[in-house]
Amino acid sequence: MARKRSGLARFLSELAESSKDFADEVIDRLEDSERHLRKALKALLEDRDHDHDHEHDRGRGRDREDALVR
Repeated sequence: MARKRSGLARFLSELAESSKDFADEVIDRLEDSERHLRKALKALLEDRDHDHDHEHDRGRGRDREDALVR
């Protein structure tokens, strides 16, 4: 037969279980935040590279137009 826990032992057991659940939830949220941050940074860098490529192409177009005018 299982031994019944005293009030203090039951309280400490529930506290430990709640602490584990809280820690798991915090870790899950941190992982989600990291994933979202990485995704946002990747999109930002891709947009910056995309904008830089267009500026570079526009600059080449002007050079060609200038060469044709001369």
